[in-house]
Amino acid sequence: MLKIIYSRSAKQKKRLEKAQQIINTNWRNYKLTYLTPEENRLVHQTEAAKNQADEASENLRSILATQDTLTLNTFVQKEPLPDSAPIVIKATQLMELQARIAKQIFNNNKAIYQSTSRKFIFLICLSLVIALSLSLYIIRNIKGLVKDKLKSSGIIKESEEKYRSLLEHASDAIYLVDRRGNFTQVNKSMCEMTGYTREELLQLNADKIVDPEQLKTDPVVHAQDLPNRSLIRERRFVRKDGKIFDVEINVKMFADNKTFVIARDITDRKRAEELILREKTLSDAIINSLPGVFYLRNEHGKFLRWNRNLEIVTGYTATEIESLIVRDVIAPEDVETLKIAAEKAFKDGYAMSEAKVRTKNGTKIPFLLTGSPIIYENQLCLIGTGIDILSRIKAEEELRLSEQKYKLLFERNPSPMLMIAKDNMSIIAANEAVVRLYGYTKDELLGMSVEELRLTENVEQHLEIFKTEAIGSMDLGVIRVIRKDRSIIFVHLVAHDIIFEGRPVRLSLITDVTERLKAEESLKKSEANLQTILNTTDTAYALFDLELSAQAFNQKAIEFVKHEYYHSPKKGDRLSDFFPVDRFPQFVNFTRVVLKGDTINYEINYPQADGSIIWYYVSLFPITNNNKEILGMMMALYDITERKNAEHELKSAYDRIQGHVNSIKDMAWKQSHLIRSPLANLKGLSVLLNQDPSDTEVLAFIQNELERMDAIIMEMADLSDHNINN
Repeated sequence: MLKIIYSRSAKQKKRLEKAQQIINTNWRNYKLTYLTPEENRLVHQTEAAKNQADEASENLRSILATQDTLTLNTFVQKEPLPDSAPIVIKATQLMELQARIAKQIFNNNKAIYQSTSRKFIFLICLSLVIALSLSLYIIRNIKGLVKDKLKSSGIIKESEEKYRSLLEHASDAIYLVDRRGNFTQVNKSMCEMTGYTREELLQLNADKIVDPEQLKTDPVVHAQDLPNRSLIRERRFVRKDGKIFDVEINVKMFADNKTFVIARDITDRKRAEELILREKTLSDAIINSLPGVFYLRNEHGKFLRWNRNLEIVTGYTATEIESLIVRDVIAPEDVETLKIAAEKAFKDGYAMSEAKVRTKNGTKIPFLLTGSPIIYENQLCLIGTGIDILSRIKAEEELRLSEQKYKLLFERNPSPMLMIAKDNMSIIAANEAVVRLYGYTKDELLGMSVEELRLTENVEQHLEIFKTEAIGSMDLGVIRVIRKDRSIIFVHLVAHDIIFEGRPVRLSLITDVTERLKAEESLKKSEANLQTILNTTDTAYALFDLELSAQAFNQKAIEFVKHEYYHSPKKGDRLSDFFPVDRFPQFVNFTRVVLKGDTINYEINYPQADGSIIWYYVSLFPITNNNKEILGMMMALYDITERKNAEHELKSAYDRIQGHVNSIKDMAWKQSHLIRSPLANLKGLSVLLNQDPSDTEVLAFIQNELERMDAIIMEMADLSDHNINN
């Protein structure tokens, strides 16, 4: 019998060692888990029984290894097998305890799950709010860190050769000056703009190319006066040939106290802004409030707009004037004179001429006509005014016959007027209107020289003008004069030389234009401020007329059109020429609604070549005048890509939370179904094992159920780790 045991021991030794290793590993892992106080007590008792069994097993293995029959008989006699092994009893108690604990855990988890389901929605909402706040805060801080990093990093510095190449081939004039204002580097465009060679400029100071008159009131700012900031402003440069022109300069100080300047010729832009400003000031209210006649005509002489006075003076109806040209209402003998005056207006920007207007019934009325060019409805036009001078001509004729009658008209003229002796510039007559204008009494004015009403620095200039013979009316333009209270006002002078009481006299018609100039200056500043705001905002703005032609747009709109439509926008562009075909019909539907007076807001996306998507918030609203008439449409676009990405991240977070909830449900189901089955089987098998402890088949079933329970527990642990990591 012992020989049989010895022969089988070699085969079973490895299986015994492997089984013991698995048991020890599982037992050690089990002790590392969380144990209740009752489990701890049973574990210590089971540990003692296990150690005793391990010691007996080790002794038996040693005896079998020596094949000592006598020692084996002694071991068998000293170690009789009990009816129930202590290790089995303790293990059974431990499994029953674990079954009770598992049931208790299941009930607790069930209660927790039910409580969690009620609070889950509130927690999700709170989590989303916190996540959104943290996301915005992190994004804002990351932007700041990236911006600071880019500023301080030296990685993006250009090589000297590339820098010089970019500088030389730039379309704008670029130059560098040292702290004293001396040129140290200039590009080709700078030489072309100023007319100097590169060598000549490098020998000059920046002050030499600036208008000397401007330097008196606005000196050049050098590098030491621009610490850590840039400056964009307008200047007047002087070419080598003496021509003065307007430029826009962008000034930036470098770390080595050198000033980097980009200059751009804005002569054409200034001229266009002036014409646009004139066009904008036109309105029906202004037109109909103008004295005399007003007309707007194109290069071919066709009337485009006019006030009611033109219809009254000529006797033509509005329908009849639409079919007329200017020469139809001008006396034939004055047509050529008026043609020359119009050519002068288009060339010089202003012209004034006298001509007789021929009415519908053939009457000829002399008028003083003025004209200035503007851009109206995308064409070059002439805006003109006419003042009936028939009464003035008759008055002049009557004055030549009767100075008393002339003086009477002079005194009662509502416009301020002065008579100035040409030999000594003394004031010999002043009407009541000019007395009110200057603040002097009539007696005070009659004892003064006209020089006392002029600014000191302008006296010599006015003396030269005074020497000029004023044949007919001569427009002297706008000048500054001094009132009695020493305040300075702007007046417009129209002069006419006459003979009064046998001596040459200059008759001056004076119009106070101070308030008008202030209003114009205020309007210019408002326009400039608006333009600055539009060009510095993050929102793209574009203005369209009723035909969806672009009338105005800011820099952001230019960048948007170039980036998304690969088109450089210009005034007069029609949206249909470059707008995507697949999106245009929907946009047209939107514009129809807007041009009826409603506002439309919507979001739109533009896929990019790198696979990303840029989102924009678009707002369309109508542009109206004071009469609530719709004149066009304004479009505003704002980049909302960051907001849309944040919304996407929040949705992804919600999906992950939902996945964790489903995993919790799955674990609860396994606890309540998968673990219950092997535990129930083990309880039944333990009863059978108590009845017959030597039943090996029951032991095998118990081993299988234990392994199945262990696999389920390990699977649940892996699933829990996977959910936590994800």
